[in-house]
Amino acid sequence: MPPHGLNPQAEQELRDAQIDKYVGDFHPVFSEDVGQGWTRHTFDPGLAFDGPVCVAGTPYSVFTKHGNPAKLLIMLQGGGACWQDFYNCNIRSEDQEPPPPAPVGIWDGQSGLNPVEDWSVVYMPYCDGSVFSG
Repeated sequence: MPPHGLNPQAEQELRDAQIDKYVGDFHPVFSEDVGQGWTRHTFDPGLAFDGPVCVAGTPYSVFTKHGNPAKLLIMLQGGGACWQDFYNCNIRSEDQEPPPPAPVGIWDGQSGLNPVEDWSVVYMPYCDGSVFSG
């Protein structure tokens, strides 16, 4: 049986790419149950100079759903580049809801047809205009 987790070479490649650059640096100011197994974690932009913040300067939120701890799906909400006074650049993540409540596709956790239905999920809403480039 192969060992669980990343092999050392793959883990080093991720570290070399600075994938863990911010791990442990920023913590949510509060977390709340928003139903259907989802938890919203909200960060305060005033507490960390370079922490997560939306383009309007409002707090950023990320959603998590606990499942199999050995399997993780990271879902980045679609979005595009954004700059000052450009259409729809005032989106705030606290106004956004967790993933669609309709249980379809990768959000279907009941049918047995979804290959990731029992995975843990991190859903990251898009609100900063950076195309998730930081």
